Amino acid sequence: MLKLLSIDNIELQKSDVPLYYIKKYYANACFEEEGNEPQCVPISFLVEMEPTGNKKINAKLKGDIDYPLLPLLKMLKEEIKVLDEKGKLL
Repeated sequence: MLKLLSIDNIELQKSDVPLYYIKKYYANACFEEEGNEPQCVPISFLVEMEPTGNKKINAKLKGDIDYPLLPLLKMLKEEIKVLDEKGKLL
């Protein structure tokens, strides 16, 4: 089973259009499967504040990894939500 080790080198992308309710980030995500070396891939993700006050998170892998995509995206979104709640995202 694959597990998410970390999301690091998080950078906020500056935008020419000031949409304060959408923030776009670039980062590296490191995954590890039992018995294999950790694998790091570049990712991008959006954190959008909806009119209802809820936050919507979209994540994309920018690199290749040999594992089904949906479980990876679910892990990423959960970790991004935790980082946002802890105030680790600008």
